[in-house]
Amino acid sequence: MDKEPLNDFMSLKEFCKKYSTLASMGRIRWLLFKSSETGADFFVRRIGRKILVSPTLFFQWIEENKFNQQEFSYEKTTTS
Repeated sequence: MDKEPLNDFMSLKEFCKKYSTLASMGRIRWLLFKSSETGADFFVRRIGRKILVSPTLFFQWIEENKFNQQEFSYEKTTTS
């Protein structure tokens, strides 16, 4: 099974600028912080401190993980 390598990775800043209606830098960073729960490592590669995002893999990840927004809300919640 031959797969073509993905070469559409771009910096996090470029990704957020290009897809500003979908993803802010804060949202992506939150997804990465919670990657053990969200699976965000699927569309991200890290090279040292540099974070690269693949739009192709990001949109594939969205389709495969149509999770409830409340379950992974990145907004601050209050605790009792």
